[in-house]
Amino acid sequence: MCSLRVGVIVFTSTQGAGTALNIRSETVNQLAEKLAARARKTDAVRMVLENELHRLDEAVPLRERLRPLQERVLSRPSTDPLRHRQGI
Repeated sequence: MCSLRVGVIVFTSTQGAGTALNIRSETVNQLAEKLAARARKTDAVRMVLENELHRLDEAVPLRERLRPLQERVLSRPSTDPLRHRQGI
């Protein structure tokens, strides 16, 4: 059985490794209590973990996000007066 402890809340699953995760943060405890009030605890934890893993998997590195902008800027003619006079 796998459980997640947040403050006094214990999230338990009948599947998974026999590992416990203890979180000692009052902020996390308050957030977990709010979320647990809206959904079953196990479903809430599963949903949060799946969403975060999906977000991390889909994240595009900054370098790749900036590449189209870089290419667009570099494709424009130079506005540097020295480069025009020197024929660069």
